[in-house]
Amino acid sequence: MRVLENTPGRLALQSSGFANAVTCILDKPEGTVRVQRKVLLWPRTPIEAPLDAIEDVTISEVKDAASGTQLHVPVINLGAGRLVSLSATDKDVAVEVVDTIRAFLDAGRDGRGRKPARPRG
Repeated sequence: MRVLENTPGRLALQSSGFANAVTCILDKPEGTVRVQRKVLLWPRTPIEAPLDAIEDVTISEVKDAASGTQLHVPVINLGAGRLVSLSATDKDVAVEVVDTIRAFLDAGRDGRGRKPARPRG
């Protein structure tokens, strides 16, 4: 995922591939997180939630059944079992994405540091 915008009030990340595209926007003034997806050029229903609903940002490891490749997916945990996955990528990029989102969310919060991202497996 590439960073489109990273200011104290807004973080925008985007990933695009052959068959899909994902845009994730975290907006502090609006207090929202919004994830938009396109699959084969068709937009999917956006997922929107309050920033306060984000409990954690982690990495999920999945094995691609067709190729056997290990994929790493940044995941936003909105609580109550609701997870929003971003684009699958390699481990280093997934760690960077998770750390960027965590740093954005933690900026301005008193002493709420988190450990660096590590894949769950």
